[in-house]
Amino acid sequence: MLTCSVLLLSGCCAQGVGVDAAVTPPPRVEYAHAFLKTLEEDEQSALARPFDHPERMRWSFFPAKRSGLRIGDLDQQERKALDAFLEVALGERGVQKVRDVVHVEPVSDRGGGVVTGPGEYMLFFFGDVSNDGLWAWRLEGHHIALNQMLEGERVLAATPSFLGSAPVRSADGVEPLHREIALATAIVSGLDSEQRERAINSRVPGEIVSGMVVDWNEPKREGVTAEEFNVAGREKLRMLALEHVANHADDVVKAFFEKWDETPAGSIHFVYFGNVEQKGPHGYRLQGPTWVMEYVNAQGGGTHVHTVWRMREGEFHPIASR
Repeated sequence: MLTCSVLLLSGCCAQGVGVDAAVTPPPRVEYAHAFLKTLEEDEQSALARPFDHPERMRWSFFPAKRSGLRIGDLDQQERKALDAFLEVALGERGVQKVRDVVHVEPVSDRGGGVVTGPGEYMLFFFGDVSNDGLWAWRLEGHHIALNQMLEGERVLAATPSFLGSAPVRSADGVEPLHREIALATAIVSGLDSEQRERAINSRVPGEIVSGMVVDWNEPKREGVTAEEFNVAGREKLRMLALEHVANHADDVVKAFFEKWDETPAGSIHFVYFGNVEQKGPHGYRLQGPTWVMEYVNAQGGGTHVHTVWRMREGEFHPIASR
């Protein structure tokens, strides 16, 4: 079984990731090859797909039977090599959140042969891992769906990027997605009464709107715009976006914030759903012209959270991403 010790890294840094300096892509190819070398032939067969395989364009966070390489079947050497790859691919912050999601996920028999739990995440590699070709990888299961599509070391697309948590907090106090909602609450608290009235929607979505198949006419733009915030408020919005994007390494973060910095503040919308004290269902949406980030904690009366970052252009398709 995969436990929280499978991801062996220590805690991530608490400070924001610098996004202004030049960032060299981390050696994902090198570490991917090192991981692949630890696998037996049957494990490599379970892991590998052609780059143009239709499965690369599909993703899901639902409990379901999945193909791929089951993480719970890896031995210690293989798990350490995977840990090292995820560290360079996702960065410390992303790996920490993955570790925390795995830590809080209980083992659950969903019926029909579907089991969720710490060992039930699947890994896929699409295409030949090389320094100059197109390839991709995905870690997927209940409450984790992280994707990267690359040309060599360069990430062309890092979304859909999904993490969830149920329970929201484990019995020993691990809460994988606490920073997201803490920042969103602080943002609302910093608004004046008129802005708060427009920023808060009492109707909480039952699920993230930008789910597996997105109608980009939804989600609707609502709430307040970044243009209405003071300098401190805009910085909190940026920090909130960072919590979603920094599930990936610094080069992905830098690329996104280059887009953020080019976006007119009046085109960035923030809306909070439900009770600001987080009593019962609640959540938020942070949305720009070409991207959306969501946090929805609606199931179980507010005990089951889903978060996602989506980009309108470039997901899965390399030509649109260049």
